[in-house]
Amino acid sequence: MEIKVNILAILVAVVVNFFLGFIWYTPLFGKTWGKEMGYDPDMKPEKSNVQGLVIYAYRQPPVCLGACAQHCCMAIRCRD
Repeated sequence: MEIKVNILAILVAVVVNFFLGFIWYTPLFGKTWGKEMGYDPDMKPEKSNVQGLVIYAYRQPPVCLGACAQHCCMAIRCRD
């Protein structure tokens, strides 16, 4: 059984998830979240190369969900 996943839907889900995370942790609740986590608001974050890892991590849930949804749909069609 071959599982086909819609790559465009995954890319859209990744971009929307990344954007919502940015909005959630920056303008909406960024200062409150930082205060609750104990971060100093005057401290600048260190530069790091984790953007690729973050994008990969944001990509995984839509890929898995898409594959599971297709597998379930195929299982339902096979029963009928």
